[in-house]
Amino acid sequence: MEGTPLLGSSTSRAGGASGVFPRNHQIHDRSVSLFCSCSGFCNSPLKELVELKNLKSTKTFTLFHSIRKKRINKRLVVSNMAELEATAVTSDMESGNMVFEPILEEGVFRFDCSPDHRNAALPSVSFVNSKDRDTPMMGSQQVPSYTPTFECVHGQQIVQLELPIGTSFYGTGEVSGQLERTGKRVFTWNTDAWGYGPGTTSLYQSHPWVLAVLPSGEALGVLGDTTRRCEIDLRKESTIKFIAPSPYPVITFGPYASPTDVLISLSHAVGNLVERLIVVPLDVQYKLFECIF
Repeated sequence: MEGTPLLGSSTSRAGGASGVFPRNHQIHDRSVSLFCSCSGFCNSPLKELVELKNLKSTKTFTLFHSIRKKRINKRLVVSNMAELEATAVTSDMESGNMVFEPILEEGVFRFDCSPDHRNAALPSVSFVNSKDRDTPMMGSQQVPSYTPTFECVHGQQIVQLELPIGTSFYGTGEVSGQLERTGKRVFTWNTDAWGYGPGTTSLYQSHPWVLAVLPSGEALGVLGDTTRRCEIDLRKESTIKFIAPSPYPVITFGPYASPTDVLISLSHAVGNLVERLIVVPLDVQYKLFECIF
């Protein structure tokens, strides 16, 4: 009779309305099985009840384990996706100093973000001979006085060249406004700006070119050799910034003793009006002269 309360407790919990077994149900199961074997009730309905109870417990544990495994797998998938996205974002961002090669003549350098960017750059339409931009000067030991930095983000190549404090800027192509471009921002994107004013930043021709006059009186020319839409930002003191779709090279001329020397070197690369007209048909030349005069 000592085992009756334990038996009654176990059966009452097994038949409870909630259908949830207590944590110590394994202890009760063993006690009930021992009581059945000692009392000769091994084939009784009580044993079937215990086996049913064990089956339910096993199914409950299996279901719980399955759900938990799915949740863990889901977390792993989400975690892996987040890591892949982070990797993709990281791989889309590059920055550092541009690599250089001396080209054309003394004092002229080509800068690219990397050798791969150099190989992927489009042919030049600025140079009279595109090969001059793509052919390094063999055996030259020249080193540039100023090296641009770059950052490539989401397909945009941002190039910055920091110069001595007090540098003034000129050029930026055919735009409205005063001759000095220090503190300005220009977009090289041909626009039929028939009613343009001082604030118009894009006119009929686009030339991503900046002439920098240093405090020492020396001058440096910087060409962003791209035909794509390009932003020239000169608002930060003594800093030239180009922003355009990647990849494109940057060509520097100088520094030389004067702005005149920079323009002479530039003409060796891009030619001058007379040299350009030699390869232009006569009827087009006449129209050009009409536009000029």
